[in-house]
Amino acid sequence: MIRKELGLTLVELIIAIVLCGVAMAAAMAGYNFIFAQTKANMERGNAGLQIAYALENIHLHTLSAVRVENTSLFTEIPLKLSENTFCFEGEEDIYNITPNKYGDNSVYCYYIDGQGNLIRNATNTTSLEVVNETLVDSKYNPQILFSYVFPNEPNVLTVLINATGIAGRPDTQVSRRESMNFWFTNVKE
Repeated sequence: MIRKELGLTLVELIIAIVLCGVAMAAAMAGYNFIFAQTKANMERGNAGLQIAYALENIHLHTLSAVRVENTSLFTEIPLKLSENTFCFEGEEDIYNITPNKYGDNSVYCYYIDGQGNLIRNATNTTSLEVVNETLVDSKYNPQILFSYVFPNEPNVLTVLINATGIAGRPDTQVSRRESMNFWFTNVKE
């Protein structure tokens, strides 16, 4: 009588372990790839939302601008601000525009601060109360460029904001450019 052993040999067991290891490594690599892509997409989306908010903030406040600070006027070629700080006086309540009443105005300055945040600084012209708001976080490494594009009308400002979702990853860079009209003043001297 011939007896058959039911079981695995040592070679079969080693092959099974190696195949399971390869399958697990492939599954982990796929998981890491999907996780990294999801994180990059979320960071790019967050940076894009902050840029959109910053541009909308600048746009809404420029609608009621009555005066551009002398340091922010475009006077030379190329018509770009050397410090990338743009300051103007406008309405504190952007939904209640009173161009002949200056007591309810604020001076708005947009710039990158020492920590790398894109900031809107609002100083009330009467009470001198200062309010700073971070528009784009420093973790996105924001850059802002204010320019006057020749031959635009003298009351048109072009704003470019760049941000990077994850440092060193070019696929997470976000950039938006928008032109804005000043109705009550000019940006070019």
